[in-house]
Amino acid sequence: MTISPALALALVAVGGAAGAAIRFLVDRAVSSRVPGDYPWGILVVNIAGSFLLGVLVPLSPPALLLVLGVGFCGALTTYSTVAADVWGFLEQRRMGRAVVVLGVTVLAAPIAAVTGAALATAML
Repeated sequence: MTISPALALALVAVGGAAGAAIRFLVDRAVSSRVPGDYPWGILVVNIAGSFLLGVLVPLSPPALLLVLGVGFCGALTTYSTVAADVWGFLEQRRMGRAVVVLGVTVLAAPIAAVTGAALATAML
């Protein structure tokens, strides 16, 4: 089945709206329960979204991959927020915190994606 550009855009938009809303809610929920200024909520959504994308890629037909992979996971995960958090820590001269936030995100997200893909492939 060929997906028209208009349908593809609509699928990505619907998934993106849901992913952005879930990111906001999860970040708020986690941040309200965990003390300190480490961005745990963003770490949770980045790792969970990367894992989910890893699962989706080998299992999903194109339309589902557009809505859930590109749209939902694309909006759920956010390196721009990580960049802003790192920048904030650098401005506060908290180099260690900046390195940890960046390092954990850059290492954990791809590991989560590969793990998700491996599990999905094993299920096939």
